[in-house]
Amino acid sequence: MEEAGAVARPGTVSELPVERQHVRSVTVDRGARQILFNRDESALVLEFCGTLTETTAKRFASAAGICDIYLDGPEGRELIEAKSRVGRSYVREALAQLLDYARYAPGRVDRLTALFPESLDLKERHLLHHYGIDIIHRAAPGVFERVPAPDRDRERMRGVWESRELGQ
Repeated sequence: MEEAGAVARPGTVSELPVERQHVRSVTVDRGARQILFNRDESALVLEFCGTLTETTAKRFASAAGICDIYLDGPEGRELIEAKSRVGRSYVREALAQLLDYARYAPGRVDRLTALFPESLDLKERHLLHHYGIDIIHRAAPGVFERVPAPDRDRERMRGVWESRELGQ
């Protein structure tokens, strides 16, 4: 997996282009059964990236995995994790992934952001904002709204994001 680029060796980070989606779903044959995988997160990433005008979306692979979107543009560096649903478990998963990926980001990260297909309930929004994480949600097809975390919470958490003890 490491040699194929799907998993990075500990202590290494490499930039990748944003995933391209050629089909909306994928069917995999496993022995005598067939499994259907919906690629809703990938579709959301592509739709969001289509709205970007002043930056190029990338990804990076690290020991934590492959992030969904890494922006390095005029407003700084932003790490974005996409989720296909807005339930509590998806929000918690986005939080964990963002904190995990941030420590491997190639350079200082100015913003962590979770991307969702619709707006979050207040409880979930407060959870992400407590950890200084912005929220972007689809407001309409091709239209996204940002709900920024309070600056004080983002600054409080920056020390966690910037902890860069790679290889552990």
